[in-house]
Amino acid sequence: MRGVIESELSQKAPSRLDSTNGHWGMRCDPFQARNTAYVDTPSHRNALAILSDAIDSGEPIGTLLGESGTGKTTVLNQLTLSLRRPNRRIVQIPCPLDGSHLISNIAASLGIPNRRLDPVTNEIGMIAKLRSIEQGFRVRAMQKNQVVLIVDDCRHVTTASEAPYLKRILDQARACRLPLTLILATDDQPALRDHAWLGDALASRLGRLTRSESENYLGEKLRLAGRYDVIFSPNALTRIHAMSGGIPRTLDRLASASLRLGASKGVEVVTPDLVDALEVELFPAIIR
Repeated sequence: MRGVIESELSQKAPSRLDSTNGHWGMRCDPFQARNTAYVDTPSHRNALAILSDAIDSGEPIGTLLGESGTGKTTVLNQLTLSLRRPNRRIVQIPCPLDGSHLISNIAASLGIPNRRLDPVTNEIGMIAKLRSIEQGFRVRAMQKNQVVLIVDDCRHVTTASEAPYLKRILDQARACRLPLTLILATDDQPALRDHAWLGDALASRLGRLTRSESENYLGEKLRLAGRYDVIFSPNALTRIHAMSGGIPRTLDRLASASLRLGASKGVEVVTPDLVDALEVELFPAIIR
């Protein structure tokens, strides 16, 4: 049975996805990662409001907490779009590997050239990078700029050995009188609690979606793809929500797989039986 379902969901042929979209009358699969649009759930809306307020009011630190798959990156991307101003420089750094990687990305994003190269490694030294960033901060302070530093998946730079780099950046901005807000996104809250200087951060949190929120989430994505008629039966929606645990990323994966399997079978509505086939045969890892 598993082999049959996997064959039905195969996307090796370029026309497979097109035929799925055509079957359901959609412009694209709205649940594929590359097509994922921001959907204004209550949890996401609240997080955006808190982080926007932190930035607009000049708070030094804001945090975005949430389990993997709850939409932290999606919220941060939407935050970046909504906060653009002529005098505001937004630096977004995804998953820095360590403090050195973080500092290098900040310098590059601020347009600070690599200079004072180490004669042995041919790499710019950390001290030189930090000094260059401080000089860049002074220039932006004189230009009356505000800098927003967004670090997505910050777990590698909030360890005991790497967190001092973040603290150094905040201290440099304060010394230069530069308005800077640091936004940290992670699913590892205990790591943030280990640092006293993060204790006053303005915190926001993403939670799991309820059954009704999941229905609205999937429905809005379908509408954005041009599909307004019902695709998932009420009981199928209940099964998808239960299997996903209300995690948006898993909702997307299950919904996308359900559409492909439904199209391959020529059905007009996704039913609970079809969703159950995915649970039993194809996606045990996703639903755990």
